[in-house]
Amino acid sequence: MTANLASVIERVVEARRRGNREDLAQSAAGSRITETIEQIRSAYHRGWEERRLDEARALKASLADGIPVPVLSVCGHGTAETRYTQYLAYFLNPSKPHGLGARYLDGLLSLMRLSNPSVPSDLDLTAANVEAEVYIGSAPGQNGRPVGCTCDVVVECPGYVFFIEHKVKSGQSANPNSSDRQLVRYDIAIDGNPAYHDPSKIRIYLTPGGSASSGHVDWLGLSHSDLAQVALDLLRSDGISATARENLLRFAVDLALGPYERAEDEIKDLEVRAASATRDADFGERLRFDRIVDRNRLLVDLLLEGSR
Repeated sequence: MTANLASVIERVVEARRRGNREDLAQSAAGSRITETIEQIRSAYHRGWEERRLDEARALKASLADGIPVPVLSVCGHGTAETRYTQYLAYFLNPSKPHGLGARYLDGLLSLMRLSNPSVPSDLDLTAANVEAEVYIGSAPGQNGRPVGCTCDVVVECPGYVFFIEHKVKSGQSANPNSSDRQLVRYDIAIDGNPAYHDPSKIRIYLTPGGSASSGHVDWLGLSHSDLAQVALDLLRSDGISATARENLLRFAVDLALGPYERAEDEIKDLEVRAASATRDADFGERLRFDRIVDRNRLLVDLLLEGSR
């Protein structure tokens, strides 16, 4: 009995020792995990302060002073296709008193040339003729009745003509008198118009997100972000007057915000996140700031450019 009792006691003692060793190992592992998490947090904050703190402070100060007013959005026309079309035609026209001459038109064609070698590089744009809502001809319709075609923006310069069809919220327009889609009708009208026989033709399909033109390879895709990027590149260049900068900045901010009906909410959220991220070294707040800036990178760059 005594031998059996001693054996039981030994087993109990050994079990306790094993339990203590496991507890110590688990405690050490837990300590290492906590330490690792803290190291990750510290590294994130150091990196954030090197990479984003100055930007967050500058954005906070810029928004506190107000923003270049996005005129169309403020007036409730942030998704109005015809108004944006007129706005775009104004800045593309070198004869208008925006102060940019042909620089915006040249910048747009230069951007498109990066992905579309068919866009020429030796154009004389100083005398370009730019018009909005241009009748470009007609396409055959049902029952022998022609369907008239009006293109949003037409740019004519020596040897070339550019057709820009602009969609904000809708897709290609249907016509009850034709089974052809809108761009097909436009192609027929352009090809059948004697005024467009001689010049080379570039066709551009402009949408907020740069959607492909539904398989029509002759129509090059262009987005509102592309237009805003052209403006930002010009704002960063030399030789632009203060008036031209102000005009261009308002246009670019409207492009970055208006078509998406989110102007006030997005600006307010940027302001709140910038204030929180610079006030406290809080992991969550800084992460939320990173996310909204990444989502609005072009807009943030425009707002900061406008504060310089």
